[in-house]
Amino acid sequence: MRNTIQTVALFLFASIVFSGCAGPSQRLPIGNPDRPYCLVMGDRIDEEEVLGNPDLYTEYKGEVYLFCCKGCKPKFEEDPEGWIEEPAEPKE
Repeated sequence: MRNTIQTVALFLFASIVFSGCAGPSQRLPIGNPDRPYCLVMGDRIDEEEVLGNPDLYTEYKGEVYLFCCKGCKPKFEEDPEGWIEEPAEPKE
Protein backbone atom coordinates (compact mmCIF):
# COMPACT_ATOMS: atom_id res chain seq x y z
CA MET A 1 0.00 0.00 0.00
CA ARG A 2 2.81 2.39 0.90
CA ASN A 3 4.47 1.82 -2.49
CA THR A 4 1.18 2.56 -4.24
CA ILE A 5 0.79 5.87 -2.43
CA GLN A 6 4.40 6.81 -3.13
CA THR A 7 4.00 5.90 -6.80
CA VAL A 8 0.82 7.96 -7.15
CA ALA A 9 2.38 10.91 -5.31
CA LEU A 10 5.49 10.80 -7.50
CA PHE A 11 3.38 10.55 -10.65
CA LEU A 12 1.25 13.52 -9.58
CA PHE A 13 4.28 15.62 -8.71
CA ALA A 14 6.03 14.85 -12.00
CA SER A 15 2.86 15.52 -13.98
CA ILE A 16 2.34 18.88 -12.29
CA VAL A 17 5.95 19.91 -12.77
CA PHE A 18 6.14 18.91 -16.41
CA SER A 19 2.70 20.24 -17.35
CA GLY A 20 3.15 23.59 -15.66
CA CYS A 21 -0.04 23.00 -13.70
CA ALA A 22 -0.40 25.65 -11.03
CA GLY A 23 -3.01 24.06 -8.81
CA PRO A 24 -5.67 21.41 -8.25
CA SER A 25 -8.32 23.37 -10.15
CA GLN A 26 -6.90 21.96 -13.39
CA ARG A 27 -7.63 18.41 -14.52
CA LEU A 28 -5.38 15.89 -12.81
CA PRO A 29 -3.40 13.65 -15.15
CA ILE A 30 -4.33 10.41 -13.38
CA GLY A 31 -6.91 7.76 -14.06
CA ASN A 32 -8.51 7.39 -17.44
CA PRO A 33 -9.41 10.75 -19.03
CA ASP A 34 -11.64 8.92 -21.50
CA ARG A 35 -13.68 7.54 -18.59
CA PRO A 36 -14.11 10.10 -15.79
CA TYR A 37 -16.58 7.74 -14.11
CA CYS A 38 -16.23 5.19 -11.32
CA LEU A 39 -15.94 1.63 -12.68
CA VAL A 40 -18.00 0.30 -9.76
CA MET A 41 -20.90 2.76 -9.41
CA GLY A 42 -20.78 4.68 -12.67
CA ASP A 43 -20.79 8.05 -10.88
CA ARG A 44 -18.66 10.92 -12.16
CA ILE A 45 -15.32 11.15 -10.38
CA ASP A 46 -14.43 14.34 -8.54
CA GLU A 47 -10.71 14.46 -9.28
CA GLU A 48 -10.09 17.28 -6.78
CA GLU A 49 -11.54 15.09 -4.03
CA VAL A 50 -9.37 12.15 -5.12
CA LEU A 51 -6.19 14.17 -4.71
CA GLY A 52 -4.74 13.30 -1.34
CA ASN A 53 -7.38 10.69 -0.47
CA PRO A 54 -5.96 7.16 -0.80
CA ASP A 55 -9.44 5.68 -0.19
CA LEU A 56 -10.48 6.96 -3.64
CA TYR A 57 -7.81 5.40 -5.87
CA THR A 58 -5.80 2.25 -6.32
CA GLU A 59 -3.13 0.94 -8.62
CA TYR A 60 -3.61 -2.31 -10.53
CA LYS A 61 -1.16 -3.69 -13.08
CA GLY A 62 0.53 -0.31 -13.46
CA GLU A 63 -2.69 1.63 -13.99
CA VAL A 64 -4.31 4.01 -11.49
CA TYR A 65 -8.05 3.60 -11.00
CA LEU A 66 -10.18 6.33 -9.42
CA PHE A 67 -13.39 5.86 -7.46
CA CYS A 68 -16.37 8.06 -6.62
CA CYS A 69 -16.45 7.03 -2.94
CA LYS A 70 -14.45 5.01 -0.43
CA GLY A 71 -16.87 2.07 -0.65
CA CYS A 72 -15.97 1.39 -4.29
CA LYS A 73 -12.25 0.74 -3.77
CA PRO A 74 -12.66 -2.53 -1.79
CA LYS A 75 -15.31 -3.77 -4.23
CA PHE A 76 -12.92 -3.12 -7.14
CA GLU A 77 -10.01 -4.78 -5.32
CA GLU A 78 -12.06 -7.96 -4.78
CA ASP A 79 -12.39 -8.48 -8.56
CA PRO A 80 -10.43 -5.88 -10.56
CA GLU A 81 -10.51 -7.85 -13.82
CA GLY A 82 -14.29 -8.17 -13.61
CA TRP A 83 -14.78 -4.43 -13.11
CA ILE A 84 -12.32 -3.57 -15.86
CA GLU A 85 -14.00 -5.94 -18.33
CA GLU A 86 -17.57 -5.00 -17.34
CA PRO A 87 -17.63 -1.56 -15.71
CA ALA A 88 -20.81 0.07 -14.44
CA GLU A 89 -22.69 2.21 -16.95
CA PRO A 90 -21.79 5.89 -16.56
CA LYS A 91 -24.45 7.98 -14.84
CA GLU A 92 -25.04 11.43 -16.29
